[in-house]
Amino acid sequence: MNDFRDIKKLLLPLLKGSPIILLCLVGALFLAKRGVQYLVPQYESTAKLKLDDSNIGVGNNILYKDFDLFPTTDKIATEVEVLKSQVFLQKVIEKLGFAVSYHRVGSIKTAEMFEDSPFKIYHTSTNEKIFDRKFNIKFTHQDTLKLDYIFNNETEEYTANINDTITTSLGIFHIDVKEDSIGTENTKDKFYFTINSVEKLVSKLKNNLDIKELNKDIPIIRISYKDPIPQKTTLIVNTIAETYIEDYIDSKTQTAQKTTDFIEKRLGLIEKELKRAEKALEDYKLKNNVINLKQETEIGLKKISQLKVQLANLEMNEAALEELNKYINEGDSDYLQLAPQVGFGDLLFTEMVKKLKNFQIEKKELLLKYQPENEIIQALDINIEETINYLRLSIQNAKNDISTKRSSIQKSIVEAETIFDILPSKEKALVTLERQFQQKQKTFNFLTEKRTEAAIASAANLSFHRILQKAHLPKAPVSPNKTLIYFVSGLLGIIIGIILIFIYLFIHDRINNRDDIERKSTTAVLGTLPFIKKDENKILDSSSMLINKLNLNKELQKNQAILVSSAIKKEGKTHTAQNIAKALAKMGWKVGLVDFNLHNPQLHNQFGIDNLKGISEYLDDSIACSVPEITQSTSYHNLFIITAGLQTQAPAVLLGNRRLREQMQELKQAFDLLVIDTPATAIAFDGIHLMPFSEHNLYLVRAYVTPSKHLINSDLIKEEYKIENLHIVLNGVKKGMNYEGYFSGNNLKYKQKKTVRTILPIPQHTLQKTTQTT
Repeated sequence: MNDFRDIKKLLLPLLKGSPIILLCLVGALFLAKRGVQYLVPQYESTAKLKLDDSNIGVGNNILYKDFDLFPTTDKIATEVEVLKSQVFLQKVIEKLGFAVSYHRVGSIKTAEMFEDSPFKIYHTSTNEKIFDRKFNIKFTHQDTLKLDYIFNNETEEYTANINDTITTSLGIFHIDVKEDSIGTENTKDKFYFTINSVEKLVSKLKNNLDIKELNKDIPIIRISYKDPIPQKTTLIVNTIAETYIEDYIDSKTQTAQKTTDFIEKRLGLIEKELKRAEKALEDYKLKNNVINLKQETEIGLKKISQLKVQLANLEMNEAALEELNKYINEGDSDYLQLAPQVGFGDLLFTEMVKKLKNFQIEKKELLLKYQPENEIIQALDINIEETINYLRLSIQNAKNDISTKRSSIQKSIVEAETIFDILPSKEKALVTLERQFQQKQKTFNFLTEKRTEAAIASAANLSFHRILQKAHLPKAPVSPNKTLIYFVSGLLGIIIGIILIFIYLFIHDRINNRDDIERKSTTAVLGTLPFIKKDENKILDSSSMLINKLNLNKELQKNQAILVSSAIKKEGKTHTAQNIAKALAKMGWKVGLVDFNLHNPQLHNQFGIDNLKGISEYLDDSIACSVPEITQSTSYHNLFIITAGLQTQAPAVLLGNRRLREQMQELKQAFDLLVIDTPATAIAFDGIHLMPFSEHNLYLVRAYVTPSKHLINSDLIKEEYKIENLHIVLNGVKKGMNYEGYFSGNNLKYKQKKTVRTILPIPQHTLQKTTQTT
């Protein structure tokens, strides 16, 4: 609940400043409306293209699968880039015919015209400086116009009749004005036109064009274009889609035609070469009476191949023996590493190597127990030496055997090759001729097949891409988004209003509630007085509540004084003083209300009495008067008033009277309670001077009026002048404050409910019975 009250407390300044927020909101919405009126609307048109998929599309049909000569399975991104390319967009620009742009110049904004232009421009020029230049047109009379432009930092002007030809330094212009526009409102504005270069048109087209794939797995491309003119968006998007289809068909047809021409040329050459190869093969067989000797040739070649394999194996074995012999002849060889060197698979050498390894392993184990000079070690060394010698002898014998076998195999190879060389050399020539004939035949068949495919592709004037959705004329602009602009503007207006309110609160720092007082002052707060208009009962009730707080601790006693003061003017001290006096009088106290505000006396006006002799005459020793003489009665029972009097020119002199304490005591003795109204302490010292003679000093602080910087005055008065009985009263609090001055978030009061009494009707038979009895 406290958190909720804190939130409401925070929102209270916003509720008070709601007119400022409302004003900022209205201003922001007004500016947004004006801005939207002058913003150029943007329209958007969209078309969709479906690319042919070589896997599932029309091109997958057996009849058409080879029409696309260079198909790719992943060409969506490629086609998007093709649509964005400079070359393709130049083709689109050529079809659109946007060589000249027309604009109407308004007082605030300039708008481009399309089909609604009241005139058309035809020009002839070879000067490149004519492009992208602004040419101004003004229709001066019903049948005349003025053309001007800036060239070489100088303005050139030309005047001519409507529909006449104008010759300028940049070229010849013919301005064709529509007949229904001559002399109408359409020709009273200012216009200008530009002759666009292809580069500028392509650049503008790229900037406003959006081409993207809908999905990487679905071959559909979305084409969108934005422009202030809705007709242009539709025309451009549809032209791009149609140009893409036409360009695809043209490209496919040209490629197929070029391919057909190339194949025809190659077929002519290959056909001639094939006939020559066929004739040469036929003539050779007839001339040399060739029989098929292919099998014999293959057998001879196979035999030579086997002999060469055997020779290679012998060479490998010989190399392995050489490595083994080299390893054995090295000193201190580790025969445990010898096994990988034996690669020729001889069991004798394998066993001898194993024996050497066993001897060496045994020797290493014995060396762990005995010295090298031991008889066992010596015996092992002899065995190792004998084995090595035997291995060397075996290697030599094996090498001799390999040498003998190699010589025999080499001789056999020579004999086999001699037999092969004896075969007729004409067979070699025959094989060569047959190979050439087969190559020419395969090439001829391949080119014949491709020529047929290319001819079909060239003849088929169709595209496997198609337009799924054509662009339609947009009915509403896509930007500016009026709803979003109004929403953001309204939100900004509210935020600016809130910021202004808090800036105002920060600059004009005021006391708003009891929390502010307790945070910035050490003086105790007695209570609050609510802000009430023209309801005397409620005013007296709130004043009585403040008096009752003094009575709680039995501080309010007879013959005491209650002094009411404040820091600055307009804090309600005079109004509060008289209300406290009225409330005390209504409670039965005999109350004397004294106007000690000699600088600006006002109490006599509040009660409608004359300002005759008053407190100033009483304080002046030169004028002898008593308390009854200066006391005047009022229309309120038990309430008497002592006005400021007529001697108010020197308040400091009067308050400096040495008999002031005695006089104040006489005043308190004359009444049950004395209520004193004093001037503001930040303006005059009078109130502080009287505080020591008062038992209850009420220091008024008005909510939302008193600056925070004046709150320290109460602390300074207590500390510097030793005024201990000083209490702060928060005056003029709004709804949501309780009687203690704390923000409660709601109006703490009892609400009277109207009681409706229902009178039930008396039954008719009861009424008749009563009448009879009577």
